[in-house]
Amino acid sequence: MSDYSFEDFDKFKVRYGVEGEIVNETPIRIGSGGRQEFGSVDNPVITLPIGGRERPVIPGSSWKGVMRSEAERFVNSSPEIGKERGWEFWRACDIFEVTSNPDIRREEEKNPCIVCRIFGNTGVASHVHFFDSLPKGDAPLQVIRRVAIDRITAGQSPGRLFDVQIVPPKTRWDFRMRIINIEMKPEDPRGFLLSYLFKQLLDGIQIGGGKSIGYGLMVLIPDTVKVKKMKIEGGKLRTEEYTGPEALKALGVG
Repeated sequence: MSDYSFEDFDKFKVRYGVEGEIVNETPIRIGSGGRQEFGSVDNPVITLPIGGRERPVIPGSSWKGVMRSEAERFVNSSPEIGKERGWEFWRACDIFEVTSNPDIRREEEKNPCIVCRIFGNTGVASHVHFFDSLPKGDAPLQVIRRVAIDRITAGQSPGRLFDVQIVPPKTRWDFRMRIINIEMKPEDPRGFLLSYLFKQLLDGIQIGGGKSIGYGLMVLIPDTVKVKKMKIEGGKLRTEEYTGPEALKALGVG
């Protein structure tokens, strides 16, 4: 059986660098969790000071969180894949139990589920790194005024108005991630699962707040994808670069 080890950071085997552009087809709001200190916006967008101005950002942690959740849903919905292919760790643990229950945590650290073998947990390092995404050009922030709905009457709550800051649709963002010591091949369960996640990105994944009202639909633009693969073969470092359809094929999508 092939080595699908999760404790392999003492050696360099293979690394994929993935870059591309992603577009929000609907308004997106990655909230900062509070009100602006000197403004009237109730739900401000996370920004970073770059070049003397505040620019919206999608944190790498947000990408990792939404991709992990997507992976967990797929694995929990497809136990037959693990049975048919003999992948005994094709399961998704409850990450909250892992962090709160010492016994479960120790067991999961010894024999992690497929999701933790990719994204890591409290005792296992992550094999994927996600970087912050910034807009490719100007991304003027907009404010939408919304009204709270009474859960009992299903009608408007008088005087319950609030403002939400969003980045408008059709804004392009950069997307960057690294995949470390995982071969993007269907016979490797980790590569198989990551290929599924890239397919979902091409179809569209929601990120940020307001998902139930359609916010945050992000779509990876196929012809912008670039992949740089570095691998040790025969004692030498080999580098391969792919773009467009060939890049998608290298990720198991083409």
